[in-house]
Amino acid sequence: MYVGNWDTEVLAHSNVGAVGMILRTGDALDPYRQSMTSQPDGLFNGGALVPPASQKQILNLCGRMSVSSAMPVQRTRSERSPTP
Repeated sequence: MYVGNWDTEVLAHSNVGAVGMILRTGDALDPYRQSMTSQPDGLFNGGALVPPASQKQILNLCGRMSVSSAMPVQRTRSERSPTP
């Protein structure tokens, strides 16, 4: 589980070594932000991926929260995929 800001900088993470990482930059950042803000319920399914912090496959489920209507704050919950 981790918490990141609008610029995808990791602020808190279950893997302490991931704090401070920037997860998306450049051309990947705007589509991600659009996905986060376009969902009416604020939830976004990021799908299965292998993140740089753990190097283990996870299911990425994101939810947004805002401290103001102008600046959403990203809150993300990731769970490892079950072992078959």
